[in-house]
Amino acid sequence: MIKIQDKGNFNVIKVNKMNHQSDNSSIQVLGNNNTIYIESRCSFKDFRLIVRGDNNSITIKRGVWFLGGAISVASFSKLEIGERSSFGPRLEFVVESAKLNIGDDCMAAAGLTIRTTDTHGIYNLEDGKLINKPRDVTVGDYVWFGKDATVLKGANVGPCNIVAMNSMFTKESGGFEFWGGSPAKKIRSNVMWSKSAHLNNVDDDKYARTYMEKYSSKGKEVL
Repeated sequence: MIKIQDKGNFNVIKVNKMNHQSDNSSIQVLGNNNTIYIESRCSFKDFRLIVRGDNNSITIKRGVWFLGGAISVASFSKLEIGERSSFGPRLEFVVESAKLNIGDDCMAAAGLTIRTTDTHGIYNLEDGKLINKPRDVTVGDYVWFGKDATVLKGANVGPCNIVAMNSMFTKESGGFEFWGGSPAKKIRSNVMWSKSAHLNNVDDDKYARTYMEKYSSKGKEVL
């Protein structure tokens, strides 16, 4: 069972113990009125979830795997990670004053970084106001992130996308696209990925086929 340290008041932390696995992993809550829901079949290894401040909401859905890293959530934020998504070592998510939504069946190699904030402020000297406010990040279903990919605030990664290793994604993409570079640019449209590189046809992958059928109209748009 993942270790839980609740140092606040009126927090709701619910972990479904069915097929739950945890090794050297913990949840620490430093604030009040936060909600954390972890569904069944989740696995945590060398992982930390740190919640700071009040009124944050975190949902980790069924079958999600973490193989190492940390997630920090603070200041009226919302984090949702979809079913069966898996994340390699050295994960770093920083969610502050914004929403991060990750779809189902996403897969990330080691070193994925996602940030909704720059952490430190940049101010306009003319009026003294903050100019680099936090922004939401959305990742669609069935997205594959290569090693050491980064997604920054305001980004919207479309469903069935591929983001190449060492890329910095800052924009909005459609479905079935391959992006790479720093900053990332669209390299190719009308592509689909599979966990297997030995198929006769991508239709032989039941998960890929499911999402091609689900987002078929979006796929046609990028032809």
